[in-house]
Amino acid sequence: MAQVKELGGEAPKRHVAIEDDIAAVRAALREAEACTDPDDIDGMTLVRALRDSLDGLLAEQRRAAEAKARRPA
Repeated sequence: MAQVKELGGEAPKRHVAIEDDIAAVRAALREAEACTDPDDIDGMTLVRALRDSLDGLLAEQRRAAEAKARRPA
C-alpha cells in the first residue's frame, strides 16, 4: 500500500501477469503442503507464508477487477 501512495495513487505496473504469479504460488503451495510434516515448524512457516502470498495476490486481482469494472467504457 505504501508503494501506491508513493506513486500518487497508482499501483505499479506488473511485469508478469498476475495469473502467472497466482499459478506459480499455487503450485509451490501444493508441493509444500504435500511434502511438509505438520510437526515441522519451519516447513509449516513456509506453507503459511505461501498461503499469505496467495491471499495477497488474489486480493490484488480482485481489486484490479473491481477498479476495471468501475471505469467508464
